[in-house]
Amino acid sequence: MRTWLLRSIGIVVPLVFATIGFVWLLLAAPLFSEMRRDLVEKVLSEQIGQPIVVNDDVSVALGRITHIYVGGVVIPSQTMPETSLAELNLLELELDVAALANRRLHFDNLVVDGLQANFLTAADGTTSWRKGRPTTKPEPENAAEEDNQEAIAETGGSNEGDPEGSGILSFLSDKNVAFTSIGLNIDDQTSGFSFVFDLQSLALEQVEEGQRTKVSGTGSVNGQSFEIEGDYPHSAPFTTRANFGEMTVSYDGEPFSESEGGGYRAVLQMDTGEFGDFLEVIGLERVLEGNGQLQAELVSQDALKIETFTTTVNLEDGQQLTAEGSIEDLYTARGVDLLFDARLFLRGSRRTQQRVSRS
Repeated sequence: MRTWLLRSIGIVVPLVFATIGFVWLLLAAPLFSEMRRDLVEKVLSEQIGQPIVVNDDVSVALGRITHIYVGGVVIPSQTMPETSLAELNLLELELDVAALANRRLHFDNLVVDGLQANFLTAADGTTSWRKGRPTTKPEPENAAEEDNQEAIAETGGSNEGDPEGSGILSFLSDKNVAFTSIGLNIDDQTSGFSFVFDLQSLALEQVEEGQRTKVSGTGSVNGQSFEIEGDYPHSAPFTTRANFGEMTVSYDGEPFSESEGGGYRAVLQMDTGEFGDFLEVIGLERVLEGNGQLQAELVSQDALKIETFTTTVNLEDGQQLTAEGSIEDLYTARGVDLLFDARLFLRGSRRTQQRVSRS
């Protein structure tokens, strides 16, 4: 009996050490670096619903909560091959091994360092992201399809019809994420607007057992100080507050139920403070002085609709510019109905009105 036991131990112990050594080689040895990159590229691409490229190494620290470190991540633009939608120096993820044992792939507590995102619009209207609209989730025709839909929801994956970027937002929506050293470039050559965000930090925090998402961040936009605070309870009214230098913005709304078609209704309010500062924030020359206010009621469902908006600009020399109207589809600029009213005092009292419509 003792001889059999010793022989068994003599076989099992080397096998255990060999297994540990093999796992270590897979997770850490340079020899298997390409295999680790390929695996992470495949998994993350499926998670966010679009291709991801890993240029640097991938390392793994095993445990019940396994830590994965990924360097040199690039999300290529599928519409502008010469540019990238996003690049980041380091991505750290936590993988719940217990959930993986239950056939559920779940990442959390992401740390993103050195992120540069590019949302570009060329002169011909081409964007660095794919434009698209939310699609209504079809009713499953059978049990197998229903199981498949549940699997997609669990993994955070997206269907091919989703617009580029929606998969990323879906992937991040239920996770704690800390961003540091963030650059965001929004450059629209069709309108001339350019926003360069340089954020020191941005955090997404899941609270109340995942029933509420909080967002906070600080940095600068076009050289002006920037702060944002957001509170987004699930299936409940949400609030957003942002400051761009002297400009203040609020965006408060409430989601529609699934029976109402999903989406949300919100009110956007903005006070420019000193209008010259506002022009500098949005990348234009400081040619006007005064202040301005804007209020708009928006509905986001099949399209992003501005049901009504009003804006007023009071210039320091007594001039006043106002505009009001609506836009049926902000994505495509269809159904535009705007009325401009100008009160001018440059050479005597004069008032002009002009209506702009586009079906």
